[in-house]
Amino acid sequence: MSVSDRRKARSKDQKMSPLALKTLLKVWGRNRNPSWQSVNDIARVTKLSPSVVRGWFSEKRREEGGGDRATPGRAGAHRRRRRRKV
Repeated sequence: MSVSDRRKARSKDQKMSPLALKTLLKVWGRNRNPSWQSVNDIARVTKLSPSVVRGWFSEKRREEGGGDRATPGRAGAHRRRRRRKV
């Protein structure tokens, strides 16, 4: 059995508690990209490791399509504005 197969098998064995899932979904509704401090706080409350919490948010963003990277209302704000000729 390869290392990746063992990791997959282990992750399937470690089911998340319903309370932990409810907490993650509640935080997800408020913030889709929590800070490291928030991840550590969530991990403490849910009794999950910070890496599991980060992975859950990462996977959830991937499922949603990743459209949350841009700040709302600022689409195209990274582009240079054209100077007007005087």
